Amino acid sequence: VVAILAVSLYFLSLRNHNLYRLLITEGQLHVERGRMLPSGFEAYMPGDSALRLAYEPIAVHADAKTMRETYDDRLDLDKALFMQLTAWLRQSTQGDATVSIEDGQRYLLRARRIPSLVDEQLRELQRLEADMEYRKGKSMIEHIEKMRQEAQLSFKRAIDLGTRFRMEAEQNMMMLSNAPSAVVPQPVVVPPPIVNVSPEQ
Repeated sequence: VVAILAVSLYFLSLRNHNLYRLLITEGQLHVERGRMLPSGFEAYMPGDSALRLAYEPIAVHADAKTMRETYDDRLDLDKALFMQLTAWLRQSTQGDATVSIEDGQRYLLRARRIPSLVDEQLRELQRLEADMEYRKGKSMIEHIEKMRQEAQLSFKRAIDLGTRFRMEAEQNMMMLSNAPSAVVPQPVVVPPPIVNVSPEQ
């Protein structure tokens, strides 16, 4: 009986040890592996340094939903981790205010480290990286335009308050006023002309 119990405990422990889990807690996404016990998990710390970088805890954005999902093997874990990271990355490329560009860059770097990526996943990461670079450029343009407007207001206020540098302030205001806007205007869609068709006599 003792031998049967020992064998049962061993196989239960082996089964649990082969399980993996993704867990979001305290602002981080954790990868865990089952203990060599009938139940329970612990931080997954593979011996290979490259794998440790792929599975170490990663900070997540503030609005990330709590998760606690279990997977039967590491391949399923990798698929789930890729899907979660790219979902968040996609949010950052779409201008979602809850997922910043900096968050997206962090998710992209971690997704690239997943060891079992296939060609289609690599292509998807390339597409998402391209979209993220577009968002970065657009954000920079918007920031430049905001700075330009704030500089104009500062020079105007300086003049109104009687600055000793009135001439320089006026010159700078004129320079900023004549500078092209940093924000690229959206194309104007001109509707087709309305043609009045007279009814046949």
